[in-house]
Amino acid sequence: MKDYYRKKKLLLEVLENKEEKEHFHQDIELLYVLSGELDIYIDDQKTPLYRDDVFIVNANKRHSLRGEGDVLYAKLTIMYDLLSDVLNNLYILFICDSTQSNDVGYDGLRRLLRRLLNRYLKNKGNTGDFAYIAICYQIMDFICENFLMRTGGFSVTGGSDKYQFRLQQIENYIRANYSSPISMKLLSEKLYLSNGYLSRFFKKNYGMSFADYLTNVRLHHAVDQLLYTDFPITRIVYDNGFPSVAAFEKAFKKEYGETPSAMRRRMPYSSRLEPDPLPENVEKKLENMFWQEISGKDENFSGIKKARMSVTQIRPLDQIWKKVINIGSAEDLLRSEVQEHVFLLRESLGFTFVRFWNPFSKGMFIDASHMGHSYNFSRLDSVLDFLQKYNILPFIELESKPKRVVKNPSSSVVYEIGGEQWEINDWKALMEAFMRHILVRYGGESVNQWKFELWFDAERLDDEAYICDYAKRLKITQDIIHQCCEAQLGGCGMHGYSKRDEEKSHAIRDFHEKLKISGVKPDFVTMYAYAYDSKVEDGRTIAVPSSDEHFMERTVMNMRQDTQEWMKDIPVGLSEWNLTFSDRNQINDTCFKGAYIIKNYIALSGKVDFMAYFGGTDRVSEFIDTNGFLFGGNGLLNKEGVNKPSAFAFHFLNRLYGQYVGKGENYLVSTDRMDNYGIVCHNCKKLSYHYYYTPEDQLDREHISKYFEDMEACTLELKLEDAREGTYKVKIFRVNEEYGSVFGQWQETEFENNLSKDDIRYFQKGCEPKLSMQMLETENGSINLSIHMEANEIAFVAVNYLGK
Repeated sequence: MKDYYRKKKLLLEVLENKEEKEHFHQDIELLYVLSGELDIYIDDQKTPLYRDDVFIVNANKRHSLRGEGDVLYAKLTIMYDLLSDVLNNLYILFICDSTQSNDVGYDGLRRLLRRLLNRYLKNKGNTGDFAYIAICYQIMDFICENFLMRTGGFSVTGGSDKYQFRLQQIENYIRANYSSPISMKLLSEKLYLSNGYLSRFFKKNYGMSFADYLTNVRLHHAVDQLLYTDFPITRIVYDNGFPSVAAFEKAFKKEYGETPSAMRRRMPYSSRLEPDPLPENVEKKLENMFWQEISGKDENFSGIKKARMSVTQIRPLDQIWKKVINIGSAEDLLRSEVQEHVFLLRESLGFTFVRFWNPFSKGMFIDASHMGHSYNFSRLDSVLDFLQKYNILPFIELESKPKRVVKNPSSSVVYEIGGEQWEINDWKALMEAFMRHILVRYGGESVNQWKFELWFDAERLDDEAYICDYAKRLKITQDIIHQCCEAQLGGCGMHGYSKRDEEKSHAIRDFHEKLKISGVKPDFVTMYAYAYDSKVEDGRTIAVPSSDEHFMERTVMNMRQDTQEWMKDIPVGLSEWNLTFSDRNQINDTCFKGAYIIKNYIALSGKVDFMAYFGGTDRVSEFIDTNGFLFGGNGLLNKEGVNKPSAFAFHFLNRLYGQYVGKGENYLVSTDRMDNYGIVCHNCKKLSYHYYYTPEDQLDREHISKYFEDMEACTLELKLEDAREGTYKVKIFRVNEEYGSVFGQWQETEFENNLSKDDIRYFQKGCEPKLSMQMLETENGSINLSIHMEANEIAFVAVNYLGK
């Protein structure tokens, strides 16, 4: 049937339309406002778009447009089948609305759109040249990389897998069979659903009946044939599943306001092959906006990154990376193999605190509601004794948290709901008994240094009773701790977010106001930050991996903004943070993860009081499916105790001196005030749409490089000014795919899992950073460093003064 070629797979229009009545279509529509106000209505919800706003309307979304003022906007229509063929998926959904986010991805998209419009203007509407087509495809690549939602997103409200699967079944079935005489009865039988249920499902999720939706799909394909072939109308009717010519003409006239024959006469076949002329008035407006051609190069990108700074302008460096590491539940810390790894982490990385949770669980032989409030703390003592033996301070999350080992956002290997919510009186009795016990066993001087936390489930921000109960428990817990010792209690611990969400912001501000009214304020405020964004789509709240490479910074900025008054005199820390909460994501084993860790510690140095990485060892996430030497766990150590590149990131950070000199996106410079300098740097690459579109547990480990936007090297040229004249020894320690990468070494064995003890010792010895040395002379009081870095490489540079 598809023996014709649709000419306009990508159609750019620059419009001044004041209004588009409600309609829907099969293609993807990208809107870019150039001037004025453009209001878009989707599902009766109005979104005002202003200058430079971008918005993607997904296929089959009923929408209307209304312009205000001197409105001018660009509309890029992308043929759904083009995206579907390239992405090899029939269910495609974008989340792109610049009014809801300050994500840097929107800046990149605006630059590409302006380049496209500039080319369009230069060609006076001619879209046939290669440069124009190339920019179109760059835009498609960019929106797929930054705004494409993966199917199977994690459902916060539940039922995501089943819901997404049903939508995909419907889309796939109709797209594959629209040219046949299908009906809702046939579809309901195919899906094993009742006719009534499927009818309601269509109304709720598509805003129309099954018959209207099917007619729209058929019309979409029929119009293409009508305009871009000379097929007789009778053939077009039956090619696209219409029962008769009369039914086709009736549906066509209702949708387009004229008959198929009239449209074909109005738009002769020969004229349809020519580009649409650019209207003169639109051309003049575009000329005013684009007075010079926009370069195809991104001026912010260069293979060489230069910076200069004075080494005399210094201040103390807060080593936020060295304070806390997350390990797991209290039960995990009872296991000798986990304790072994905690000891290794303490010896090599020197963490002050180990954070764990669920100290009061039946697995720990503790029941808060036990009759007579009598408790057996013996198992908890075993955990605390171990930590004290190795001079590690406990950071105890007192709340019950779910135990989960995650494959991807919609699937878990293990998921066990946390313990019950205890009555206030039971909680008070338990905390009083626990504090008495640890003060007797470990002494007040020791316990004074401990930290405690009470986590708040942010998904219950609209639950007044839960908030009230949380405030009471926080107040009771804080009073009990402070009456006994000087230990600190942190609170809130809700998940941060990078995209501005006014509804959520209001809920968080309201939550903190309620805490203030209750008279309780934690000693420090905690946040969780995993790089996922929540989005309401068709009435459901889902979480999807965020493509915002500055997610952690924006999370802290947004949370501070929403709780500015509350936080202004309270320390703030991330009690858990990571790119992903998946323990089956192979990216966790690669050099990228080391670069990602350094990048974020540099970005947030001086902005938070601590950042507790999640987590320490892969041993807490092992299960029956982890027969591999590496399996994508979030640990710094793999299950055999071998350092991953993420562990070397902490090694390098820990070698920094105590005084801060300066930093940039790729480096942080420190000094000991004795003419010695320590520099940590990275070349962290941005993840590509291949990564965001692939389920996290299904990454292709043999071709891991395809999950990055590029694999270009870079050179850092740092000029340290006002340095002491003389000779300096420069030592550079590097971790990249060739040196220090356990994943790279494992790849050389073709991912062999049946390893001997000698093989594992080889990995342990072989996974070490590469060291190089050179001598440098100062030039006019400056130390000039040139540091070449491969993709996702991390490095520590030691610059030591030798004398004149």
